[in-house]
Amino acid sequence: MIMRTANHEAGMCLIVLTHEHADAVLGLDDIRVVQPFSPTNDIDPTPIYLSEEAMNSIAVKFPYLVQKKLKEGQEVRRVAQLDWKIIENDCKKPFVASGLELVPLPVMHGEDYVSLGFLLAKKILSPRIHDTVQQRSTARL
Repeated sequence: MIMRTANHEAGMCLIVLTHEHADAVLGLDDIRVVQPFSPTNDIDPTPIYLSEEAMNSIAVKFPYLVQKKLKEGQEVRRVAQLDWKIIENDCKKPFVASGLELVPLPVMHGEDYVSLGFLLAKKILSPRIHDTVQQRSTARL
């Protein structure tokens, strides 16, 4: 989920990642298109909140997105600048992002995978996943 607060004039202010499947992560590199251009990638990174499991998976699949410094001899290439922030998969441990309190909630994704939905300002924000199992997810709340 990409979020923008009222005091953020253009672009996005943060990303909250629900899970590490392709339907949620394959567009992460495209975030560079809405970030300010810098030939040296010297821009403020966009905060991205995600579980440790999702972070580990992304680090394997997209190491160039999590690499902090250029290796010797490596040229600068324009990639999304992201500030990775690990959150816990625990509804008893809300977190604050850009002044907003979010509570992670378990949401079934298919038959056997639990992704994250979020409670924000007492409204449930669920990822738009076509195979979310509504009854089981609602019962867990």
